Amino acid sequence: MIINPYNINGLIQSKDEEKLEKNLVEKITEKIINSNKNQIENNNKEALISEIDKLLSCVYKVQESSVRKGITNDVIDKIFGYGILQKYIEDSEITDIRVIAYDSIYIKKLGIWEQAKESFYNEDEFNTYVRFCALKNNAVINTENPICIFSDKKNALRIEAGIPPANVNGPSLVIRIHRKECISSLEELLLKTDMLDVDKYKILIQITKDLKNIIICGKGGSGKTTLLKALLNNLPKDIALTTNEETAELYLNNRNIIQRECLLNRKQDKAIDLEKLTRHCLVMSNDVIVLGEIKRSRGKCVF
Repeated sequence: MIINPYNINGLIQSKDEEKLEKNLVEKITEKIINSNKNQIENNNKEALISEIDKLLSCVYKVQESSVRKGITNDVIDKIFGYGILQKYIEDSEITDIRVIAYDSIYIKKLGIWEQAKESFYNEDEFNTYVRFCALKNNAVINTENPICIFSDKKNALRIEAGIPPANVNGPSLVIRIHRKECISSLEELLLKTDMLDVDKYKILIQITKDLKNIIICGKGGSGKTTLLKALLNNLPKDIALTTNEETAELYLNNRNIIQRECLLNRKQDKAIDLEKLTRHCLVMSNDVIVLGEIKRSRGKCVF
């Protein structure tokens, strides 16, 4: 047990005290994640703040109220934000984050990968971080289900997480950021980027005008979602549209649109896959149906 680790008389903490504070934040974060699942899922910050303050006062004997408040804020930020990754999520020039180990964080900024200076304290901290990312987004990751993909709709994130035994060298986390405010038009893709030339632009304009079927394929990060958003935004506003995605990525604001997402982290009889979403679409009086991504047996659709 740590006794009064923050009874600090001066204004400047020593490196040992800073390290001790970081360790305490990690310990309390892990305790809260392990024992307060319902409060986290229901965004009940008041109950969690009370629980954290109780741990600091009664278990770790932290006397200074200002110190308790600071640690509490750090824990809440870690649970309801994304900690050291939050600033990258908020950076409009960054589209992707890959954490391949606790001390190896990579960001894709303006289309170029670079290694970040920050790192997690150790693998245990990063493992806890991966688990809480899944928990806060109502996903499940454990040794029985060691890889999962889920979305954070509030922040427009698609997140893929992995832990051992599926991961060989420890936990990993991959975040794709879909900026809601960065929806390009076909004209912008023609004039401001190298994605379209005049001929491709004319073909796509005609496809959206005639409501033709179209398949968009390509590797990760090649611009599939960007192009699809532009195509859908080119549709007339009176078109009835339903999107069905494995994880939400489109975040459109068309007037007549229903947006749906698969729910796969459930028991088999309760799971909602792409096929089930598609079958429902067929009785919904749609003019346009969007399916994405068809990449596994569950994604097979019947028309």
